[in-house]
Amino acid sequence: MQQNLSTLEKSGIAPFAISPDPPELLAAFARKYDITSPLLSDADSAVIREYGILNEDVASDHAHYGIPRPGTYLVDEKGRIFDKSFFVSHRERESINNMLQESFQVQAGEHGAEAVLETPELKARLYFSSPTIRREQRVIVTAQIELNEGMHVYGQPLPAGYVPVSLEVEESEDLALVEIVYPPAQPLHFALLYETLPAYSGELTLKVHCLGGSEDKEGDIAVRGTLHYQACDEKECYLPQTLSFELPLHFLSHDWEGLD
Repeated sequence: MQQNLSTLEKSGIAPFAISPDPPELLAAFARKYDITSPLLSDADSAVIREYGILNEDVASDHAHYGIPRPGTYLVDEKGRIFDKSFFVSHRERESINNMLQESFQVQAGEHGAEAVLETPELKARLYFSSPTIRREQRVIVTAQIELNEGMHVYGQPLPAGYVPVSLEVEESEDLALVEIVYPPAQPLHFALLYETLPAYSGELTLKVHCLGGSEDKEGDIAVRGTLHYQACDEKECYLPQTLSFELPLHFLSHDWEGLD
């Protein structure tokens, strides 16, 4: 959050964190990690209980009783919650860049390096929502695809023998696949095929939600993937294509010891 503080502030977004830790521990944590955004203490977990996010899996006599389930609320200028994200594990976190891009529709200006794929049928720009990732942090691979005039690609579901557009990212010990999100396809009648099939035209955006590995590390990794599609126009359906790409991602050590 601190890394994106200037972008948040320029976009009119006021970030703050709340935890059951006492003020003195939060103050020490802020000094150690140069955090300037507010860290609010809910020492008796009153707010945590009010929001219904108390972790009741922790026994009431346990030292960690009173902690919330880890998550993020996004609140508009009228105080209304318009989005939120929660995870079971306290280690798993949403990337701030993900929230800027997906929920606030703000480009952080610091998304990852782009890979550009261009063919006679389309042009695709692919990038990670953030140039960096930490242990068990979520990031998104976005593919912005511009189809050339008159071109269509298939969506899903399809009869056997057709190739839908798809985006794949290779999994590894450093990066796991969470889900792939495709926009709704529109029914389109293909006169050449005498069929109406789900398809895309113009522009479409595909997203692969990924999760950083469980090991704490520092360094660069190369993430490989493929874009598959079969394009058609009014006169012809072209051969299916498989385009390979590679995106860099920098792992940051999650050196946040001492705040439980």
